[in-house]
Amino acid sequence: MKGKLRLVFLILLVLFTSSGCWDELPYTSRAAALALVVVPKKAGDWSWSFYFPNPTVTVSSISQIKPSKEFFAVTVTAPSLASAYQRTQQSLSRDLYLGQAELIILSQNIRSRPLMNFLAAYNREGVTPKTAYLVVGPPSLTKTLPVSPQEVIPSVYLARFFDCRDCQTVYLSRQVWQIWDDYMTPGISPVIPYATAPQTISRLAVYPNHGLPVIFTRRETKGWGFLTGHVMKETLTLHLPQGLVTLTDIHGKPEISAADGGDAVRARVTLPLVADLEQWPESAPLSPKALQSISRAGEKEILSWCLDAIRRANRTHTDPFGFNRMLVFSHQEVVDVDHPEAWRYLPIDATVTVRLTIRRTGVSG
Repeated sequence: MKGKLRLVFLILLVLFTSSGCWDELPYTSRAAALALVVVPKKAGDWSWSFYFPNPTVTVSSISQIKPSKEFFAVTVTAPSLASAYQRTQQSLSRDLYLGQAELIILSQNIRSRPLMNFLAAYNREGVTPKTAYLVVGPPSLTKTLPVSPQEVIPSVYLARFFDCRDCQTVYLSRQVWQIWDDYMTPGISPVIPYATAPQTISRLAVYPNHGLPVIFTRRETKGWGFLTGHVMKETLTLHLPQGLVTLTDIHGKPEISAADGGDAVRARVTLPLVADLEQWPESAPLSPKALQSISRAGEKEILSWCLDAIRRANRTHTDPFGFNRMLVFSHQEVVDVDHPEAWRYLPIDATVTVRLTIRRTGVSG
């Protein structure tokens, strides 16, 4: 009996003192992919490109190696993520590992439902990080992996950019778990940042229930940012009768309410914003009346961005703002809990009020 108790004690001791990393293997036994690029092809196949740090890159050699050589890629064609794993593994001398994945680049030609199926398969993998960032782009973006020139070791530029909240004028960063959460929540359309070039991220891809993503313009993306509280430090240039005026560091949190309007979602949004006046004509003295005039002009322009975004959402039967979701949360009986993805978006009837306060002034020019 004492022998059995001793054995149980030893087993428990091993369990409690172990690190908990059940997939732990030496780094030299693994091929750790930092990025994945996914592009649809014909006949149901997809192209999968796994990007790995170049093992020949060292601290002493990094300054002599071109950015394009910091990573190497293995590209396979397969109908599913699991098949892509298998085919990629066949060409590697180490165990394929996605536990350090930082970024997934998606072609804009991937439709909404296939994308959801891919994310479901990705989520089922126990070692895949759900905090990896997603970005959507045209074919040109999916051909090369942008690397960061500001890091001393091979780094994925987009992942570093998304990590930096203060780097973004409109905070567009979206991680895997957030996209999946939006897909599984009725009343909100998933959004992913859209990059027109490796280092140009200023637009938004909005996913309807079915079909290709809707690519918002820059104005519509800014409107979405203000309506959702994602604007960090927007800059606005106004061409007024007095001359050129520039407002900087514009930001603020929206105050939102939504109600059932029968055939629409009645949304009321108030945007209390603050800004710095960075530039104005030297010939125009900054009287209280002049400041008020600048504020009104700024409010009018920002309001137009917001209304553009709402109109685009209504035309495409989407709701990237979550007004429909607010309605669902307050009236849960309006949605089929067994099929939340079948929610049909009600048009958005919004009343938006923008209040812009200039808190500081710079120098005139």
